[in-house]
Amino acid sequence: MGLVEEEFDLAHPMVNAFQIFAERVDPINYARRLLAEPPAGAGPKHLFFSQGLKDLYALPEQASAMAAASGCSPMDSLVEPIEAFALRGMAPLDPPVSGNVQGPDGNAYTAVMVQYPDDGHFAVFDNFDAQRHYLDFLRSLLLEDLPGVGP
Repeated sequence: MGLVEEEFDLAHPMVNAFQIFAERVDPINYARRLLAEPPAGAGPKHLFFSQGLKDLYALPEQASAMAAASGCSPMDSLVEPIEAFALRGMAPLDPPVSGNVQGPDGNAYTAVMVQYPDDGHFAVFDNFDAQRHYLDFLRSLLLEDLPGVGP
Protein backbone atom coordinates (compact mmCIF):
# COMPACT_ATOMS: atom_id res chain seq x y z
CA MET A 1 0.00 0.00 0.00
CA GLY A 2 3.01 2.24 0.24
CA LEU A 3 2.05 3.64 3.65
CA VAL A 4 4.54 5.63 5.60
CA GLU A 5 4.10 5.24 9.36
CA GLU A 6 3.45 8.96 9.81
CA GLU A 7 0.57 8.78 7.29
CA PHE A 8 -1.37 6.13 9.20
CA ASP A 9 -3.58 7.55 11.98
CA LEU A 10 -7.23 7.37 13.04
CA ALA A 11 -8.26 9.61 10.13
CA HIS A 12 -6.77 7.24 7.54
CA PRO A 13 -9.38 5.69 5.16
CA MET A 14 -8.16 2.14 5.96
CA VAL A 15 -9.21 2.56 9.57
CA ASN A 16 -12.70 3.46 8.38
CA ALA A 17 -12.75 0.48 6.01
CA PHE A 18 -11.77 -1.86 8.85
CA GLN A 19 -14.48 -0.41 11.08
CA ILE A 20 -17.14 -1.17 8.46
CA PHE A 21 -16.35 -4.88 8.75
CA ALA A 22 -15.62 -5.00 12.49
CA GLU A 23 -18.76 -3.08 13.43
CA ARG A 24 -20.99 -5.95 12.29
CA VAL A 25 -19.60 -8.28 14.97
CA ASP A 26 -19.26 -5.82 17.85
CA PRO A 27 -21.33 -7.31 20.72
CA ILE A 28 -22.69 -3.95 21.84
CA ASN A 29 -24.66 -3.72 18.59
CA TYR A 30 -26.66 -6.75 19.70
CA ALA A 31 -27.06 -5.91 23.39
CA ARG A 32 -30.67 -4.79 23.01
CA ARG A 33 -31.50 -8.26 21.62
CA LEU A 34 -30.89 -9.86 25.02
CA LEU A 35 -33.93 -8.31 26.67
CA ALA A 36 -35.67 -5.39 24.96
CA GLU A 37 -35.79 -6.68 21.37
CA PRO A 38 -35.18 -10.44 21.29
CA PRO A 39 -34.86 -12.07 17.85
CA ALA A 40 -37.90 -13.79 16.38
CA GLY A 41 -38.48 -17.12 18.10
CA ALA A 42 -36.43 -16.22 21.18
CA GLY A 43 -37.64 -14.71 24.41
CA PRO A 44 -36.12 -12.02 26.62
CA LYS A 45 -33.37 -13.12 29.01
CA HIS A 46 -32.69 -12.49 32.68
CA LEU A 47 -29.26 -10.82 32.94
CA PHE A 48 -26.54 -10.68 35.57
CA PHE A 49 -23.39 -8.73 34.71
CA SER A 50 -20.42 -8.72 37.06
CA GLN A 51 -17.89 -5.93 36.72
CA GLY A 52 -14.41 -6.12 38.20
CA LEU A 53 -13.09 -2.57 38.27
CA LYS A 54 -9.52 -3.84 37.82
CA ASP A 55 -10.45 -5.92 34.76
CA LEU A 56 -7.84 -5.69 32.01
CA TYR A 57 -9.69 -8.03 29.59
CA ALA A 58 -13.15 -6.44 29.50
CA LEU A 59 -12.47 -2.87 30.56
CA PRO A 60 -14.98 -1.40 33.01
CA GLU A 61 -16.10 1.21 30.46
CA GLN A 62 -16.84 -1.55 27.93
CA ALA A 63 -18.65 -3.73 30.47
CA SER A 64 -20.72 -0.76 31.66
CA ALA A 65 -21.70 0.17 28.11
CA MET A 66 -22.71 -3.43 27.35
CA ALA A 67 -24.74 -3.77 30.56
CA ALA A 68 -26.50 -0.42 30.04
CA ALA A 69 -27.23 -1.18 26.38
CA SER A 70 -28.64 -4.55 27.44
CA GLY A 71 -31.16 -2.87 29.73
CA CYS A 72 -29.49 -3.69 33.06
CA SER A 73 -29.57 -1.41 36.06
CA PRO A 74 -26.60 -1.10 38.40
CA MET A 75 -26.98 -2.51 41.90
CA ASP A 76 -25.96 -0.22 44.74
CA SER A 77 -23.42 0.28 46.22
CA LEU A 78 -21.50 1.62 43.27
CA VAL A 79 -17.89 2.49 43.87
CA GLU A 80 -17.50 4.37 40.61
CA PRO A 81 -20.38 6.23 38.95
CA ILE A 82 -21.22 4.89 35.51
CA GLU A 83 -21.91 7.40 32.77
CA ALA A 84 -23.64 4.86 30.50
CA PHE A 85 -26.36 4.28 33.11
CA ALA A 86 -26.72 7.98 33.88
CA LEU A 87 -27.24 8.71 30.17
CA ARG A 88 -30.07 6.16 30.10
CA GLY A 89 -31.61 7.56 33.30
CA MET A 90 -30.94 4.34 35.24
CA ALA A 91 -30.30 4.90 38.93
CA PRO A 92 -28.59 2.30 41.12
CA LEU A 93 -31.03 -0.11 42.74
CA ASP A 94 -30.89 -1.20 46.37
CA PRO A 95 -30.32 -4.92 46.81
CA PRO A 96 -31.85 -7.38 46.52
CA VAL A 97 -32.71 -6.81 42.86
CA SER A 98 -35.36 -8.96 41.19
CA GLY A 99 -37.86 -8.33 38.40
CA ASN A 100 -36.63 -4.77 37.87
CA VAL A 101 -37.31 -4.57 34.10
CA GLN A 102 -40.46 -5.11 32.09
CA GLY A 103 -39.81 -7.11 28.94
CA PRO A 104 -41.51 -6.58 25.58
CA ASP A 105 -43.91 -9.42 26.47
CA GLY A 106 -45.10 -7.52 29.57
CA ASN A 107 -43.39 -9.89 32.02
CA ALA A 108 -40.89 -8.89 34.69
CA TYR A 109 -37.20 -9.73 34.17
CA THR A 110 -34.15 -9.35 36.32
CA ALA A 111 -31.39 -7.33 34.66
CA VAL A 112 -28.61 -6.12 36.93
CA MET A 113 -24.91 -5.25 36.98
CA VAL A 114 -22.83 -5.46 40.14
CA GLN A 115 -19.41 -3.84 40.67
CA TYR A 116 -16.53 -5.54 42.47
CA PRO A 117 -13.94 -2.79 43.06
CA ASP A 118 -11.02 -4.94 44.19
CA ASP A 119 -11.28 -7.59 41.47
CA GLY A 120 -10.37 -8.06 37.86
CA HIS A 121 -11.88 -10.24 35.16
CA PHE A 122 -12.33 -13.30 37.37
CA ALA A 123 -14.34 -11.73 40.20
CA VAL A 124 -16.81 -14.63 40.30
CA PHE A 125 -13.92 -17.02 40.99
CA ASP A 126 -11.94 -14.85 43.41
CA ASN A 127 -14.49 -12.85 45.41
CA PHE A 128 -16.85 -14.46 47.93
CA ASP A 129 -19.58 -11.81 47.43
CA ALA A 130 -19.39 -12.21 43.65
CA GLN A 131 -19.68 -15.99 44.02
CA ARG A 132 -22.68 -15.60 46.32
CA HIS A 133 -24.38 -13.18 43.91
CA TYR A 134 -23.73 -15.46 40.94
CA LEU A 135 -24.92 -18.61 42.73
CA ASP A 136 -27.99 -16.86 44.17
CA PHE A 137 -28.88 -15.62 40.68
CA LEU A 138 -28.55 -19.12 39.18
CA ARG A 139 -30.33 -20.82 42.09
CA SER A 140 -33.25 -18.43 41.97
CA LEU A 141 -33.35 -18.67 38.16
CA LEU A 142 -33.92 -22.41 38.49
CA LEU A 143 -36.12 -22.55 41.60
CA GLU A 144 -38.12 -19.32 41.80
CA ASP A 145 -40.44 -17.29 39.59
CA LEU A 146 -37.84 -14.54 39.20
CA PRO A 147 -34.09 -14.66 39.72
CA GLY A 148 -32.61 -12.22 42.20
CA VAL A 149 -29.24 -10.76 43.13
CA GLY A 150 -28.13 -9.46 46.51
CA PRO A 151 -27.77 -8.27 49.11
